[in-house]
Amino acid sequence: MDQLRVWLTDGSPAPFTDIERLEATHPGPGGAPIPYKGCIDDAVYVGVADIRAERGDDVLVPEAEWCILLPEPTDPDRMGPETPIVVQGLIEGKWLNRFAGGFLWKPASLGNNLLAAGPGVRTTFAAIEGGSPEDEAAAVIRYAGGHELRARLADLRGQNILELVRAALRRGPVAAVDCAAIGPRAALVNEPRFLQLALQRTELRPSDLTAVPAWQRVVEAMASAIIEEGHGAPPGSPVQLTVTDGRGREVGSGSLVWR
Repeated sequence: MDQLRVWLTDGSPAPFTDIERLEATHPGPGGAPIPYKGCIDDAVYVGVADIRAERGDDVLVPEAEWCILLPEPTDPDRMGPETPIVVQGLIEGKWLNRFAGGFLWKPASLGNNLLAAGPGVRTTFAAIEGGSPEDEAAAVIRYAGGHELRARLADLRGQNILELVRAALRRGPVAAVDCAAIGPRAALVNEPRFLQLALQRTELRPSDLTAVPAWQRVVEAMASAIIEEGHGAPPGSPVQLTVTDGRGREVGSGSLVWR
């Protein structure tokens, strides 16, 4: 199975303690800037993935994300709004159970990711920011139980993607930069009801989320609620990714199975 070295991005406000904070930011809830964070995954699968769980309690919950595939050579200081890029869909795997007992992002997020195979969507940073016919391009994940997650290219508008890519490249050479789970339907953790449920279970308020201990309790409670509702991908059953361009033509696909 082919693999690529990819910068994986966390765009959440949660201050995970084991990943790098980038200089680039993007708008969070209410418009306040949130730093992009993340790390490099040296082994992101391309097209097909067969993943072995390391723990008996592992539950994989996928997220639909976009990846910026980079031109060669990739000098961050020479990249600009008109730089030609290819955008491709990504299944960002999450062992959601692993958020319990520690406030670490890497154990949940590395080694379980799949980049779609195919030509992708050809565009520029300026077109992403300013709008184009490719706005309706979509990365759609489907898996057992009628689950569907969807990222639209238009979701990246206003998310400071050029500066994210520049900042990530300054941390080391990669073949692609992941843009995080941006958009209301890209990930279950983006659904407001799960945050509200987690706040109720922990008896915390949004204003309490100012330090790691409070965030850890909320993230654990949110992960537990998603797992309890049965949103994990069943082992042995494929998680399918289909990527279409602005005209609805398929430009990428992938299939991930975990056992």
